[in-house]
Amino acid sequence: MSSDDPDDLFKFITMDLEGSLPDFAKKAKEVAANQKQCFDYEPLIGRDDFVYITCLPWISFTHLSHTITINRNDSVPRISWGKYFEQDGKILMPLSVQVHHAFVDGVHVGQYFKKLQDYLNLPPV
Repeated sequence: MSSDDPDDLFKFITMDLEGSLPDFAKKAKEVAANQKQCFDYEPLIGRDDFVYITCLPWISFTHLSHTITINRNDSVPRISWGKYFEQDGKILMPLSVQVHHAFVDGVHVGQYFKKLQDYLNLPPV
């Protein structure tokens, strides 16, 4: 869903990660604008190399649960973030990472959080 979308329809879009983050975001907006249905299954056929990424820029959450299919085939990591806010002179942002523990250990999630924090700590260029 996008505030730029006059219908405010929720959509799942499928894209390969390529180029810079601004280029990726621009392409994602184009794909979403051109996709008429909520979910296009065609790009998913025969693939299992996905990460579900979403955001709730309108709210700061303390917990988030994703809908999952409880079976051994649902191993897709899910990453979500919410509305950032200022607290005690720091800018904070809620972030949720949900993974299948049979595939990802807590140490790997910790490494992800550290690398993301290191990236966010870099001054803007």
